[in-house]
Amino acid sequence: MPVRGGSPIPGKERSIRRCLDSKVVFDLGERSAATAGARDALRRLLSPLPPASLDELSEAAAGYFVVWSGETCYRPGLSQHGEAVLAGVALLNLDQLLAQALPVLRTLAALVDHLLGSPDGRLPAPISREALASAAWAEFHRRLLAAYSLGYADDEAARGSPTEYFAWAFAAYCRDRRQLAATDPLAYRLLHSTVFSQAYWRGHLLRPAGSRS
Repeated sequence: MPVRGGSPIPGKERSIRRCLDSKVVFDLGERSAATAGARDALRRLLSPLPPASLDELSEAAAGYFVVWSGETCYRPGLSQHGEAVLAGVALLNLDQLLAQALPVLRTLAALVDHLLGSPDGRLPAPISREALASAAWAEFHRRLLAAYSLGYADDEAARGSPTEYFAWAFAAYCRDRRQLAATDPLAYRLLHSTVFSQAYWRGHLLRPAGSRS
């Protein structure tokens, strides 16, 4: 199922390009000819996010994408890719990325979860687990736990922990926000007014203005 983006926001393409240029490693070996297609698939994957969130990601010390032929998963710590040692890496299987498969969406959710909880990359705690690292988003953490406690998710794993719940809701919003609104209205309203809101990101910076490049 294709990812459904919202209405175009000025500057979004510029923010996406910046993120792709600064935060993506292609490790495709013999499949290097697929790099252009993979880059376009990443552009589509990131398109639901508002420009301010993509700019935060571009400037953060952690949060990278590695497109390869291996398993799709998220590694919150340090890992080496070529000569680079990266923090907080979303490993995306090429074929799953091209198909915009559910594991890819949930892995993106994990990266965003950790970005919100640990914008400097020093702490491995996602915002779904605790709100200590990102004071600006502490209210989001509280609202997420409140939505999770209601148990509306139609996915067994999502009912197991706030982290899995966030991944489920994030992926569901990207795929079909109307369906999410019908299944879990609280999760929909939370994500629509925060993670996927340009205004909210601009008003809730992860890092002080003086630390931004």
